[in-house]
Amino acid sequence: MEDLFLDIIVLPTGEVIKKDEGELQQALEKNWITPQQYELAYETFYRVLDELEQGIFTLPQNSLRYRNALL
Repeated sequence: MEDLFLDIIVLPTGEVIKKDEGELQQALEKNWITPQQYELAYETFYRVLDELEQGIFTLPQNSLRYRNALL
């Protein structure tokens, strides 16, 4: 997984927090990323948000299950 500057935080309550859109814009303006990477970041960002809303993005549930198995 690569960090393309956008973050999605899912709290245990199910609340979703979107972060760092300004950081992504700054990265584009400073040529730290290409326009294609900028677009990919937003495409991925919105796909994950959509999958979270539909309940088909299972990483949070799987992470909790694996964490509990390790404890």
